[in-house]
Amino acid sequence: MEVYFFSINKKSASFALINDTDESHGWKDRNEWSHYPILHRLLNFMKDRGFNIKHDEHVDKITREDFWYGKKGDLEFSAHRYPRGFSFEFYQNINFQNSNGGKYDFDKFDKMPYLIKLSWINETKKMGKFLESLDVSNNTEMEYKLAEDKIKKDFVDCWHHPQKDMNFNLYDLHGTTCEGSYNNTDRNKKTIYNGEIKYFRHWNGRLMRGKVYHNI
Repeated sequence: MEVYFFSINKKSASFALINDTDESHGWKDRNEWSHYPILHRLLNFMKDRGFNIKHDEHVDKITREDFWYGKKGDLEFSAHRYPRGFSFEFYQNINFQNSNGGKYDFDKFDKMPYLIKLSWINETKKMGKFLESLDVSNNTEMEYKLAEDKIKKDFVDCWHHPQKDMNFNLYDLHGTTCEGSYNNTDRNKKTIYNGEIKYFRHWNGRLMRGKVYHNI
């Protein structure tokens, strides 16, 4: 049975497809993978939408056929195909921190200027709809607006926690902690308890404060 699914990750501004069929995924079968035609149809669809796409000239010629670079306005991407699927990494070079350019930044979506964010949202939505028309399933995780819901979702997804669904109250966890001091102490070796207010350094160096809950 042929099964494919795609996912969109806003934090990393990425788009990926997984080939979960029963076919062999060894490199010796590279020209027979069924997701290759899907990728090429998607690239042609993106070209029709105004993307300028070509093989990535920064990649060695030996493997260049598996890599692409594309741009539409100020929205850029690098794409790569491999035995189990393919992926797109979107970025921009208007607002970036890494000296080598936006491609090498973390939190790519957060750093995008507003109009480029809208472009990324629109283009990945169109890409998803196109793949759905080819019977590719959407496996994108639901986006939660509230921090509480995001934390509860992490508890459900982590096998270290007993919660099996999101029908629980975070306040019921206050004052509890996890087993093992290697994963529940702060820099001063003090035990951290769920629901406590803690100060911490953000990745940009700024001092911040927030309510804490266990996360492996």
